[in-house]
Amino acid sequence: PQITFEGVRANSANRGVVMPVVNYTDSFLDESATTVTLTGTNHSDQTANAQRSVIADGIRLSYPDFAHIKEMDDVYTLKIKAVDLAGNEKEEEISFSVNRFGSTYKISVDTQQLIDNYYTAKAPVITVTEVNIDVLEYGEVTVSRDGQIRTLVRGKDYNITKEGVDTDWKSYTYKIKTDNFSSDGIYSIGFYSVDKARNASDNR
Repeated sequence: PQITFEGVRANSANRGVVMPVVNYTDSFLDESATTVTLTGTNHSDQTANAQRSVIADGIRLSYPDFAHIKEMDDVYTLKIKAVDLAGNEKEEEISFSVNRFGSTYKISVDTQQLIDNYYTAKAPVITVTEVNIDVLEYGEVTVSRDGQIRTLVRGKDYNITKEGVDTDWKSYTYKIKTDNFSSDGIYSIGFYSVDKARNASDNR
């Protein structure tokens, strides 16, 4: 089988209209064994929204534009495994971001469990990863305890690890130290950044 993607480029950051398309063709395509998924870091499979059309020797799936709301900003992966009637398989995938409102964030499993449980008797290490296709040109982390906000100092109050190269995704993993939560109280953590595309992100 042959697979082509249209509408978005691999590893691209997209601020405008985002309408991915995948074409998969074979003279003897086995549709029942072929699978296509479009999932986001924080979104379940979106394939049910795609419009299916028949093309020469195959199928074209066209996805509608992602809603222009902050909740749809995410890192998405469009993945396909195409199979023909002889059992030949081909797998392809592309990743891209819908980045109309800035960075996207991934919360570690331990931190998510802490948020879900709400209460804890032990000061935690908070781990959050910020993902952006562009370099962050400015960043700030704050902690609020019972409404009193304090700007954290990098290296003292938290550490940050950067991964990725200029032509690939960049991730910034923040580890906020337990000393920031040594007193009883209700805490919230804020992340503010500006990327090279001038998207400003403000998440709490």
